Amino acid sequence: MTARNGSAPRLLSRDDILAAPDIVRETVEVPEWGGSVIVQGMDVARRVVYSEYMFSADGERKRPSLMGDPALVALCVVDEAGVPLFTLSQIEELAQKSPIAVRRVAEVAVRLSYPESAPKAQSGVSPSDSPVT
Repeated sequence: MTARNGSAPRLLSRDDILAAPDIVRETVEVPEWGGSVIVQGMDVARRVVYSEYMFSADGERKRPSLMGDPALVALCVVDEAGVPLFTLSQIEELAQKSPIAVRRVAEVAVRLSYPESAPKAQSGVSPSDSPVT
């Protein structure tokens, strides 16, 4: 295969792939919370954690779909260093926050983590909505 300019494409090494900054972030204004948060797209490992939290091995929903939004917030809101602000054990606490604020953040998390689902802009994405689970 050749690149568009006729030259061979650069072959990536393992180190190139592992060092590539391919997880995107976006700052989201959340007026209900009085400021902004950094939403980071999930890596594959976090997508697995999300799927295991929401769905059983056979794809049946384990939790109500509304719990998907707080779970996405817990998995995707990070500090400046990329460290998550929440743990999965805090999902119930996040479920007590404004659904408008949580949904706003969750929609960005879905767009960054499940780009193939982004036009739907829905949280509670099932493993079948994504080729990677």
